[in-house]
Amino acid sequence: MFNKISKKVIIFIISLWALQVGLFANYHQITPSGFVNDFANIIKQEHKHTLNSLLAELEQKTSVEIAVATIKTMGKNTDIETYANKLFNKWKIGKEKEDNGLLFLIALHEKKARIEVGYGLEYLITDGLSGEILDNYVIPYFEKGLYSDGIYNGVSTLTLIISKDKNITLTGIPKEKPENKNTTQQDNIFGIIIFLIIIILLMIFLGPSRFFEILFWILLFSGFGGRGGGSYGNNFGSFGGGFGSFGGGISGGGGTSRGW
Repeated sequence: MFNKISKKVIIFIISLWALQVGLFANYHQITPSGFVNDFANIIKQEHKHTLNSLLAELEQKTSVEIAVATIKTMGKNTDIETYANKLFNKWKIGKEKEDNGLLFLIALHEKKARIEVGYGLEYLITDGLSGEILDNYVIPYFEKGLYSDGIYNGVSTLTLIISKDKNITLTGIPKEKPENKNTTQQDNIFGIIIFLIIIILLMIFLGPSRFFEILFWILLFSGFGGRGGGSYGNNFGSFGGGFGSFGGGISGGGGTSRGW
């Protein structure tokens, strides 16, 4: 089968796959197209839309800018603290001279998450508080593969804290912090059993050779389609009307990182 495919086509496919999984990704090559930038394609569309609207409203009412960035990998010889700091300063999150920005970064391959905080927010989002948010509202979900839920909970908690400090009300934000819900592995047992049954049935009806041949092509092309057309939320509902760029802030170097 493979000898019918030219070497150029194979190289082209491998190159596309490498780009898709982020083997060549670094902070120089990614630019924001909204408050929520899901380069790893792990955030549900409904969460992405809600968070973009929420963060646009937060910026409009308080001037605080929160950026969310998910990436598939940081690349070799890079720690998340350095990557987050450089990405924060490249994007210039927060307002100039106020430095009231915050970056919530998730590196999927390395299984690392970081909340990087600008100087102007360090009085409120301390290292201890950002660690508490990751420990209680984000990482328990990431450990079970519920990335979108963890990101949604983390950002909602951050906006709730900031809105209370600024004494303003945000549309659609929970009145209380999201529940700290530590799910267990038993929650996924039923789904795993169903998945294994389907695999066994397919192998029986297709035969092992044909099954693995189909599986190869599914895995090769599974990441290309994106989610929902690849939109990154340029329309923020009734707030913002579109995204140009962040306001010129710099990182204070504060924040907390966690793994899962």
